[in-house]
Amino acid sequence: MNEFIHLHLHTEYSVGDSTLRIDPLMDLVKSYGMNSVAITDHGTFGGVQKFWSSATKHGIKPIIGCEIYVKDEDKKKSHLTVLAKNKDGYLSMVRMMNKMLKAGNNALDDEEIFSLDNVIVMSGCMSGKIPRLLLNGDLSKAKLLAESYKARFGEDFYIELMDTGLKEQKTLNAALVDIAKDLGIKSVATNDVHFLRKDDALAHSLFVSIGRNMRWNGELIYGSDKYYLKSQIEMADIFKGMEAAIFNTSEISSKCENYDLNPNLELPKLFDDDCKNLREQLKLFSMTDSEKERVEKELLLLESKHFCRYFLIVSDIVRTAEALGILVGPGRGSAVSSMISYLLGITTIDPLKYDLLFERFLNESRTEDPDIDVDVEDDERDRLIFTLSQKYGEAHLAQVGTYGTLGNRAAIRAVGKALGANDRMIEDLAWRVSGYNSIGEALQKNQNLARIYEGQDVKMIIDYSLELEGLVHHRSTHAAGVVISNDDLKSKMPMTFDGQKWITEFDMDSLASLGVTKIDILGLKTLTTLKDVLGKNTQRRDLMKIPVDDPKIYDLLKKGETAGIFQLESTSATVLTKKLAPEKFEDVVALLSLTRPGPMYSGMADEYVRRRHGSSFLKDELGLDSILKETYGMIIYQEQIMKIATEIAGFSGEQADLFRKAISKKDNILMADLKDRFVKGCIAKGYMEEKALRLFDMITNFASYGFNKSHSVAYAYITVWTAYLKATKTIEFITSLMNSNLSDMAKILTYSKEAKKFSINVLPPDINESGTYFTSNGNSIRSGFAAIKGVGLNFGKMVEDERKKGKFEDFENFLLRMKKSKIGKKIVEALILSGTMDSIMPNRKYAMDNLDFMMDKIDGGLKILQQQLFEGGQKPAVLPPYENYPDYDLNEKMRFQREYLTLNLPDAKEGGFSKIIDSGSGRITFHIFEKDGEIFATDGESEIKFSYPTPLPIGGPYEGEFIYRGNDMILNKLFKSPNQIYLYVKDKNELDKYLFDLIDAPEKSVVIKIKNFSVIIDGKTLKEEEL
Repeated sequence: MNEFIHLHLHTEYSVGDSTLRIDPLMDLVKSYGMNSVAITDHGTFGGVQKFWSSATKHGIKPIIGCEIYVKDEDKKKSHLTVLAKNKDGYLSMVRMMNKMLKAGNNALDDEEIFSLDNVIVMSGCMSGKIPRLLLNGDLSKAKLLAESYKARFGEDFYIELMDTGLKEQKTLNAALVDIAKDLGIKSVATNDVHFLRKDDALAHSLFVSIGRNMRWNGELIYGSDKYYLKSQIEMADIFKGMEAAIFNTSEISSKCENYDLNPNLELPKLFDDDCKNLREQLKLFSMTDSEKERVEKELLLLESKHFCRYFLIVSDIVRTAEALGILVGPGRGSAVSSMISYLLGITTIDPLKYDLLFERFLNESRTEDPDIDVDVEDDERDRLIFTLSQKYGEAHLAQVGTYGTLGNRAAIRAVGKALGANDRMIEDLAWRVSGYNSIGEALQKNQNLARIYEGQDVKMIIDYSLELEGLVHHRSTHAAGVVISNDDLKSKMPMTFDGQKWITEFDMDSLASLGVTKIDILGLKTLTTLKDVLGKNTQRRDLMKIPVDDPKIYDLLKKGETAGIFQLESTSATVLTKKLAPEKFEDVVALLSLTRPGPMYSGMADEYVRRRHGSSFLKDELGLDSILKETYGMIIYQEQIMKIATEIAGFSGEQADLFRKAISKKDNILMADLKDRFVKGCIAKGYMEEKALRLFDMITNFASYGFNKSHSVAYAYITVWTAYLKATKTIEFITSLMNSNLSDMAKILTYSKEAKKFSINVLPPDINESGTYFTSNGNSIRSGFAAIKGVGLNFGKMVEDERKKGKFEDFENFLLRMKKSKIGKKIVEALILSGTMDSIMPNRKYAMDNLDFMMDKIDGGLKILQQQLFEGGQKPAVLPPYENYPDYDLNEKMRFQREYLTLNLPDAKEGGFSKIIDSGSGRITFHIFEKDGEIFATDGESEIKFSYPTPLPIGGPYEGEFIYRGNDMILNKLFKSPNQIYLYVKDKNELDKYLFDLIDAPEKSVVIKIKNFSVIIDGKTLKEEEL
């Protein structure tokens, strides 16, 4: 009788230790005919909700457990398998592990284990406490420990037996069986599952090597390939003669109830009666009749849905931020359509003024809590969250956890590194999969990748990457989400504690499936910039006073001067902005709705531009003029779909939102039903059936590109605010942009070039003039120390403090005065080669050649003395004369300087990417950078994704010819890279001409391309390159 149930199993949430994905696991468990299965990840419950959901969907009972870490006498951590019999048992484990983390521990002691209730305890794997004692020959201690567990847990304590093919397990199992017999303890068979199938063993070993940051030797990392999900038959065969151990897995399963993991959290209760208090707050506002009607309509829904407390909490968060002097954004998303949000100060935008529909935000069909996001200054978000945790209680607020997975490029790099592949091959493959949704898609669509795939080394990297792509790789914290509860979160769900704050082990999807309310508090860099420009006491009401109809805003936008302008910095957005030529605020609202891939690639954006400028016109034959007049007869807002549905088809607001969702998600089943209702509704309003069908088709053709108008209106305010400041406080604005992007060299390049457009000088860093950050003075921006690679903020602050005593007199004076700060040689080298020291040490080569000597001299000359005593005095005891000492030539200076400081690109030869988009091709100078796992190029004005058959290293400058075709930017020819010149020759005569012009140049090379062949000549360059 095969009744085996897997009770010891690790999913991918045993981060870095398991490759077992949950859904394929459940498919296989189901195929084996097992009616239940357990999860026992290492010291975490992070995956249990996904495990529970998938098991339930498959008709399998989930058993929730954990391989808990237990303190050992030798200060090592032992393992113990613990399963929850019911929800009380699960919460008992959760509370104990949260308590452990808060205390700063990473393991429980035996007494803490004994305090667990409603659990089943198994003695664990070979790393368990009892097995370790036996392996070390201490039988008496092992028996005493087993006896103590039996005394505490009784029939719920089991001796765990495993056989995964390791030699030690045979001897260990015999000793464990003897203890079980002697003490009357039942035994249970498990398999310590870490991967799904036997064939996955090597990929698993590679994955564990990646997690340990070590090179994989090709061997099985756990010494066996048996850690897979075995069938009942396989397990019965392994434990032949020990049938009771197999049967006891079913016994344990029967002891475990099927229960949900819902923590049943409520938001903090601020008032005795939430809705009554909300009504009282709203009565304090003077309102027009239409406003009162709108508020009452919203209130009735909030009361019926019990949403009042949510609004009060979000309002309290905003008030707390403002009390701290933190700048809050005007609103975000569909919450902007709520009049109550506006009156409570959650948003600053009157929804009636912009005809925003409340039903787009909330309606009767919504069952989950509202979703209101709050934007705050990015560098103040942590302070706000800390203050809120103190206000509501440290254990009543947690940030939302998240799990990073191996994306296609990350998988290639991790696998390649672990296999010992050379960096060039790794980056080449990572480049070739960039821009695709998966490695599999890249293999199908990228012919160059498919062609080289057959090579043995490449095939190995790709094949293993395909197996590991998408696996959980690390834990992190969600950029925005927080959970706030009336209850102590530590007693309700699994958490982690980083020494300062609580973080949920469940990610946002798991929390949502449990009905846990998440509030997003997002850090918005642009708000930091706005405050930096306007002053530290700036509040939201000051922003709302900025005249959004100021002509200077629209003059700037019409010129396409969009660098630094919120939401309009991309190349495609810049081009569309110039084409659309906005003249009023409503034009910007439409612009933000159109600057997305759907409208741009479908031609919808271009058609809108034509209609706006009167070069295209469509007669209104469907009676939509009153609804679509502001957008020239085109549907660009989701709210317009809803208005058509309510005013023409007679839908309710709730039905209209359902209609909008069905169209946006292309839900064909729901659409079929709604189409019939829509047509009938139109006919009831006097439309002919043919006309109603045409209207429906028009909506479905265009509306899938529709955008949330509420969000566009809110963000259009930030867009025009940034445009206004750029037009009126240009130098302050650009300086702030540079400071808020110190780690993004591509952005620094862009803003440096933008400054030049406005006749603003960007000065290099200077040891006696620069501050930590970029600073403005008159019509110049002085580069800060933080902009120098390898220098950083701390050094800048140390220099500023030291300079309060006076400027540095010379290089030696600098070294002497900064000695106490213990700055490293590499920082000093960065300062020299970036030109920062030029004002006190103009000869960079002299400083570099003699830096060791000068630093040692400041330290007392010990190294010099040692060299003289033990190395025959080969090193000079004095510095060489400074006068007539040869410095680097200009090319060398610029080459070194680019390594540390990238502020100015040479002028593009024929305009930037925006001009290439207009003309179809062009030759420009550009830099390459990586963002969010994808490769971009920047021309100093904008950034854009591009394609090129072979990878190029991050950095620059490069020079090349681009072609813009079908919305794709293609690098057609590369002419220059930082260390190479590319020559395209047609015949031998042309080749001879170039060869005659080559000169010696260490660390450089010339790539000569003749038809389909390339020849690389190292150590050479063209004469022109040296000039």
